[in-house]
Amino acid sequence: MGFIKKPQLLALSCFILGIISAILVPRLIFLVANRAIFPEQRIEVSRVTSPDAVVDAVVIEKNCGAPCSINHAVFVVPKGEKVPQDSDQAVFSADDISGDKLVWKESHLLEVSYTRAFIFNFRNVVYPLNASKSARAPAYRVEIRLAPSSAGFSYLSESEARHGR
Repeated sequence: MGFIKKPQLLALSCFILGIISAILVPRLIFLVANRAIFPEQRIEVSRVTSPDAVVDAVVIEKNCGAPCSINHAVFVVPKGEKVPQDSDQAVFSADDISGDKLVWKESHLLEVSYTRAFIFNFRNVVYPLNASKSARAPAYRVEIRLAPSSAGFSYLSESEARHGR
């Protein structure tokens, strides 16, 4: 401590503590308030097992209350396993959805059908066994296809598309 005197050390410590507080405290307040005011409810709506009985396609409904719309997410998981909490693992996510249904067309082909959906996430291939220690894991994949109820499906009406309403 030959170069730094006590008042300088105290000032430096206060400065570092202030920076840490400015970053961490708002994040902690946001996390606590977000969970207390807008708790996310996740409900498993449907689960359909693939024809080869290896994986399940699962629809999860997520709702965080009044400020949020109800979201439907589709996950493909090993048969009987829980759906991951990480929404990034969903193969399909949509709000404002109606008439949604999961149909296995073949063992490795899942169809997501719907009448109306505001889709904001879609992935057409998934490797659902990657987390398992199965020798088949890397080779097992599922293709996902979207199937709107009509060939001319459009989420936006003509007036919404032109006028942004």
